[in-house]
Amino acid sequence: MFLDYDSTLSPIVDDPNCAFMSDAMRDAVGDGARYFLMMTVSERCHDKRGQVYNFLKLAQLFYVGSRGMEIKVIEAKGPSFMKANAKTVLCQPASKYHSMIGKVYKILLETIKSTPGAKVENNYFFVSTLHMREWSALVEQVKSVLEEYPKPKLTLERKL
Repeated sequence: MFLDYDSTLSPIVDDPNCAFMSDAMRDAVGDGARYFLMMTVSERCHDKRGQVYNFLKLAQLFYVGSRGMEIKVIEAKGPSFMKANAKTVLCQPASKYHSMIGKVYKILLETIKSTPGAKVENNYFFVSTLHMREWSALVEQVKSVLEEYPKPKLTLERKL
């Protein structure tokens, strides 16, 4: 069972470092993990995914970062029926794009700095941008950067 951390297991908050889930949710996920193979999925990259692990504090789960582009069994943990066979494994199928994504990230930082409230986050295998107002202006700025990079694709997600 795959469970999204940010906005599903935890509420949507302004500061992702404060995305804490409730004790009741933690108990429910922990109970389910006793019977099912469960993974949390986050857009946070491997380095940041540790935050999710610290938020959950459930050793029996597997943690998936970068929206599935990184899969790692942390500390060789898993449900009781998997522990004997668990290994620490890191799978990063798109690692060849990391350098290009880093370049796009740096260009986007410069491009959107004139847009008040706009943020850019490097999530290792993708770059995310956030701005609550002037959404269309931010989209146009991102499109202008991506004209030079044909591989990355712009996807629009929910507007809060």
